[in-house]
Amino acid sequence: MSTRFGLLVAGLVSAALLPAQLLTRQDSHKVSSGYAFVSPMASNHSFLITNTGEIVKQWTGSAAGAVAVKMLPNGNILRMEATSNSYFPGAVGMGGAGLLEGIDDAGRVVWTYTLSNDRYLHHYDFHVMPNGNLLLVAWERRSPDEARTAGRNPDKISPDGVWSEAVLEGKPTRPAGGEIVWEWHVWDHVVQDLDASKENFGRVAGNAAKLDINFIGSGQNPTQTANWLHINSIDYHAGRDEILLGSRLLSEIWIIPHSPDRNGDFLYRWGNPQVYRMGTPADQKLFFQHNAHWIPAGYAGEGRILVLNNGVGRGYTSADEWEPPAGYFREPEQPFGLAQPTWTVGENFGSTFLRR
Repeated sequence: MSTRFGLLVAGLVSAALLPAQLLTRQDSHKVSSGYAFVSPMASNHSFLITNTGEIVKQWTGSAAGAVAVKMLPNGNILRMEATSNSYFPGAVGMGGAGLLEGIDDAGRVVWTYTLSNDRYLHHYDFHVMPNGNLLLVAWERRSPDEARTAGRNPDKISPDGVWSEAVLEGKPTRPAGGEIVWEWHVWDHVVQDLDASKENFGRVAGNAAKLDINFIGSGQNPTQTANWLHINSIDYHAGRDEILLGSRLLSEIWIIPHSPDRNGDFLYRWGNPQVYRMGTPADQKLFFQHNAHWIPAGYAGEGRILVLNNGVGRGYTSADEWEPPAGYFREPEQPFGLAQPTWTVGENFGSTFLRR
């Protein structure tokens, strides 16, 4: 497979396969050499398989996996696993986790960390930084009163309040636990123009640095579900000390600073300029996407962003690659570019291409 397809599959295969389907098809003269790491969602097991489908190694966790399971350079794996949390009803079916387990090459659990309480629940993805710290995506529960105070339209608040999002950097302490050494909260970077007597009142239209607290993604009913943004991917660019996030429910990707000398507002966003009132449905480019990440050095398109564009509501799934403008430049009163991906594939594949 091409390097682009390999990068997408590496981030998505954990949720796409069941144990009985470790290999369904191969073109032996085209397939890449080496192994594939496969971790089926809702399974306690993770597998290393050959490109002919043979299982080379199996790891077994303490609980069913929850979307992201990753292999480390030393051969250990990190598994997200589901916990029960009554403060986040229905979360497991939406990628909710809460438990991280590190398992070594011999199958021994060498580290555990839990982020599951009345305020936060780790969900969907994480990223291992060069220094060994982990960037964790977490739902952040905000009560109905907190949401109203922040300027959320009362008609857009569920009985469970609003699940905002946070990024927490954890420094592991082994064999269990960790220390939160840095954090970023969507709630600190919102704006609203509904009520001047509430917090965060300001200009929404064209304000691409902040998130409209009252924008609701297509097909969502905020009176029935608290899940507002659903970040489903996270990546880190060490050279620029920046973080890449993907909000599935807003059909957007965001780049935010990690360094403490910047205020944490969005540096760049792409996919759906309707969210900051700088576009129409015709301008939407992403549709409930997954697995947005920077292409690593040494791969075709290195330094660009690659994403699985699910195409929900568009009619087809595609893999899209694009390069943000230098310095994240944006023309005054215009949405962020580019207008089209620099590379894309999928429209002509019909229903044979991966959809989630």
